[in-house]
This record gives sequence, C-alpha cells and structure tokens, in this order.
Amino acid sequence: MGKKGQKRRVFTMEFKKEAVTLAEKREKPISQIAKDLGLNENLLRKWMEIMKNGEGNGINAFPGRGRP
Repeated sequence: MGKKGQKRRVFTMEFKKEAVTLAEKREKPISQIAKDLGLNENLLRKWMEIMKNGEGNGINAFPGRGRP
C-alpha cells in the first residue's frame, strides 16, 4: 500500500469530469494528460470507463467526498 503517514488524495467530481473531457479530446496521449494532471494513467482510464458506461451521467457518477 502507500507510504506510512501519506494521506490519500481525493478529487472532486468536477475535476474528474474535466480530466475525462480532456482525455476524450485526444489532443495528447492519455498518458501525457494524466502526467500533466499529476494522476496515474490507470486512474484516468478508470474514470473514462465510468463515464463511458453511463455511470457518469448522474450525480453519483463519482461517489465520494471529494474536496475542492
């Protein structure tokens, strides 16, 4: 798991949606977009999959308690 004493990062729903929108534009490789945003590429792909499956259309697209 993570390093001891390191807090888990939390992202807002708005951030996730914007990241997915950037990735779907395909102006840059997904790996580069993830790197630019300080994300793991797999995490961004997971968010894209959630949006693709229609789970991203409602208010519970990305459940959790993200903070701005």
